[in-house]
Amino acid sequence: MSSWDVEDVIIVTVRPDLDGQRAFGRCLNRSTLAPILLVMSTCLLTATGRGFAQQADVPAQFEQHGGTLERDTLETYVDALVASRMEEHHIVGATVAIVHGGEVVLSKGYGYADLETRRPVKAEQTLFRVGSISKTLTFTGVMQLVEQGRIDLDADIRDYLTSVDLVLSFDEPLSMRHLMAHTPGFEDRTFGHLWRDPEQILSITDYLRRYQPKQVRAPGETIAYSNYGADAARRMQTQHFSMAPSMPGFAHGFMVGDTGGYPSIGHSGGTLFFMSDMHLIPELEFGLFVSTNTDSGWNLAEDLADLVVERFFPRPSDDDVAQRIDPKTEERARFAGSYLGSRRSYTRIDRLVTVGLIRSSISVSDDGNLISDGLIGADTWEPIGQTRFRSVSDGSEIAFIEGENGQTVLVVARMIDMVFEKVGLLSNGFVLYAVLLISALVFVGALVAAGFRAKRVRQAGVSSWTRAAQISALAAGGTWVAAIAAFIVGALSLLGGWEALFFAFPPAGFRVGAIIAVLAAALTLLAVFGVPVAWSEKTWPVFRRVRHTGFVALLVLVTIILADLSAVGLQLSS
Repeated sequence: MSSWDVEDVIIVTVRPDLDGQRAFGRCLNRSTLAPILLVMSTCLLTATGRGFAQQADVPAQFEQHGGTLERDTLETYVDALVASRMEEHHIVGATVAIVHGGEVVLSKGYGYADLETRRPVKAEQTLFRVGSISKTLTFTGVMQLVEQGRIDLDADIRDYLTSVDLVLSFDEPLSMRHLMAHTPGFEDRTFGHLWRDPEQILSITDYLRRYQPKQVRAPGETIAYSNYGADAARRMQTQHFSMAPSMPGFAHGFMVGDTGGYPSIGHSGGTLFFMSDMHLIPELEFGLFVSTNTDSGWNLAEDLADLVVERFFPRPSDDDVAQRIDPKTEERARFAGSYLGSRRSYTRIDRLVTVGLIRSSISVSDDGNLISDGLIGADTWEPIGQTRFRSVSDGSEIAFIEGENGQTVLVVARMIDMVFEKVGLLSNGFVLYAVLLISALVFVGALVAAGFRAKRVRQAGVSSWTRAAQISALAAGGTWVAAIAAFIVGALSLLGGWEALFFAFPPAGFRVGAIIAVLAAALTLLAVFGVPVAWSEKTWPVFRRVRHTGFVALLVLVTIILADLSAVGLQLSS
């Protein structure tokens, strides 16, 4: 850490994903991945003391191998597994590194680094972007500084970060411990924040200054350690934040989880085209890293470690697992509904997309199971507690807790980077989209009907003020139709894939729609003032006045929905 001062590390920690290919990440990309995994696993698995592993109930197969894997058998198994997944999912290239007992037992490339030139992947030479796995290097550096007494995990981050003026919305100080558990309370803003032109790429400091996300909730509660004399490696293995009891969380930047039935720490990483995963199992002194260079590569990366561990270190099944129970009917019913993921934008036009993209729903079957779909996946969950359920497909768990404002919060073990908050109808993306579309059709119908009436008969006896109220309402409706049409065009342009979201967001349709929406909102306000005029003038029959009032109410509803989705105005990307 001699070439890095404290503020360098703090800047990287505030937005560590940006650093993956710039600072620590440059070292990672230009080096052999297996030695780096070896160093990390040696520090994290061995430096904590062999006693940690010795206390574990070591499987017989582990003892039979004398503490080492049979490399030929391991390589044969991994070769076949990787080849099968690559062929099935059309993965162009991959690299795999496995360490065990302080040694590299496998470091191998598969497929091609460049399909067109048929250049093969070489584990010691080919570059792979590891994405968010770079966070673990950043946080390892943080813990080294903690060990040196140069950073206090619970101090206000602004004491160290002087080059960036962090604007916080809550009085509670933001600490390094919050950042390491991903609980600083910031909204998530990623759309449109990737660039193809190197000249557009900002330094990390400049990026943080220009694109600072809004802090939308108070920093999360943390566990304060009392034994600061423990070495950094052991402390990094200790889970210091979790949203629910018995659920995995974060251990100072590392994700806590289960790999092949063993407690593990690690991290996944994904860019548009590179999918990677890393698992470290202290109990086995085992580590595995895999990276692929194809967007379908997650089909290999996500469960390779589990399959290898289950094959070579099988853990006897536990017959004392939690038994299925039947929660009370009212308990099951309150879990049903729509949920939005917390990892989303709360203040930008990104919300127009994320309310439909970062969502899941829960329903209750007749036999008491929960049925999920959306972002957490289509699955069935059997109850193992009053608020805990287990997947029938992979055995992972979900739990329900009560949020600070009393709302139901869903915690998903296999998605610990966010929680899902239960929302009402007007926060359900599909409901909102349907309301906007139906409203646009109503507005179009009103415009067409008004046109026919104007041609057929002149409205005799209608005052000029009433006519002005009608014109303002129709003008607002027509303008909202134009705005919604622009948003639809923008949304269709995003269907081409993730690149459009990350490189070209917001699309032109969203920009145009947001500008038109300002005019539509102003006309809606004018139409609202016209409602009491229409009633006081009494030149329309009652039914006509009621219909006009309902039309204006629909204008107001559309205004509220799109304003809440941050789609009214020019605050698009900064």
